[in-house]
Amino acid sequence: VADPQGRIVRSNQGYRTMLDRPQEQLSGRRLSELTHPDSVAGLDEHLDAVGRTGVSRSFMVQARRDGSSLPVQLTTAWLADLGCYAAFVRDESARVAAETKLHDQARATRRLLDAMAEGVLGFDEDGQCTFANRSAARMLGHRSQAALVGRIVGSFVDGGSSPEAQTWLRTAENLGTRELTMRRVDGTPLLVDLSCHALEHADQSLGHVITFIDIGERVQARAERDRTTQQMRDTFELAPVGMARMALDGRFLEVNSALAEMLGVTREHLLGMHWSKATRSEDVAVEAASLQRLLHGEVPRYSVEKRMLRGDGTAIWVLQAVALARDAANRPDYLIAVAKDISARMQAEAAIRAADVALRANAAKTHFLSRMSHELRTPLNAVMGFAQLLRMDERNPLPAEAAQRVQRIEQAGAHLLALIGD
Repeated sequence: VADPQGRIVRSNQGYRTMLDRPQEQLSGRRLSELTHPDSVAGLDEHLDAVGRTGVSRSFMVQARRDGSSLPVQLTTAWLADLGCYAAFVRDESARVAAETKLHDQARATRRLLDAMAEGVLGFDEDGQCTFANRSAARMLGHRSQAALVGRIVGSFVDGGSSPEAQTWLRTAENLGTRELTMRRVDGTPLLVDLSCHALEHADQSLGHVITFIDIGERVQARAERDRTTQQMRDTFELAPVGMARMALDGRFLEVNSALAEMLGVTREHLLGMHWSKATRSEDVAVEAASLQRLLHGEVPRYSVEKRMLRGDGTAIWVLQAVALARDAANRPDYLIAVAKDISARMQAEAAIRAADVALRANAAKTHFLSRMSHELRTPLNAVMGFAQLLRMDERNPLPAEAAQRVQRIEQAGAHLLALIGD
């Protein structure tokens, strides 16, 4: 109870306990002396309102004996018949502490939401935006988060027209995370992964929260990856040489058309077949050794000339190169084989080798004939020369019968010389 000048006349135990002051420290003190300096102006306004209306209720801060602040709710009435104020003071410290805690939590939550890379938008039951974080404003091209508040969900999302905003939000909630096109403030599309969640409390709907993240770069990277993958598949399929992807145990996992045509079979015939079944048995051991060296990491790749078997059982010569592909952890993953038909080259080389053999044989024959011609002419010249000397010796002429025999020797020698010349 206070007099018209605002000096305390009486106080109950509850008030004294609140301020931790005995009666003697309160009696005669002005209310302004017990009020925190920041609330004195509010107290004057409060008492003025009492004078005008008879009753006023205000929030203000009073001071305890130790100087600490005490938030209170002050309800004051002017009792005209008694000529004094009656003030009812309620301790608001618990409520203020709770509100301060909630406020701090709200600020912390806001900071957390603003730090998120994902955009966050809150909507009420009418589909009107009530909250937006920094990432949402940035991705949608707004300078401030406040610019998004109050807008209908349809202004953000294609197909979310305002009359159906509530239906759209509920439908989005049931669909879960999905790719969607949102609209920036300038009207350009924004590809996002979007999720919608309902906000409820005590089985009462409070609205919805939308979270989204820009996937434009991811979609672009995925398109580039798909394009690269298609190019690789086209290269594999359209290559003019046979190509195959094989398991580490040697089975064909994938083959291109060129390899199937080279072997005169269908792709289905080759899939699952072990490479050795398509290789001539005489060449299997050599390639198996090279393959083991490749799998053990001794070589990065190997090349081998071998004979492969066609579907009709005939063999063709191929030049095959095999490399080992590894996974992201650098572990062996699969084998890549490239085979080129070199049958024509092998036939040409065989023909060249045959011609070389023939040339060497002809040279040997020529050399043989030359040597034999020389070796035969030498004794033949001696035979014919001495026969001529016998026939031409005038001092010792030959009897007629002997001369006739020498003549036959010369005739036979001349004939033999002609044969050697031929």
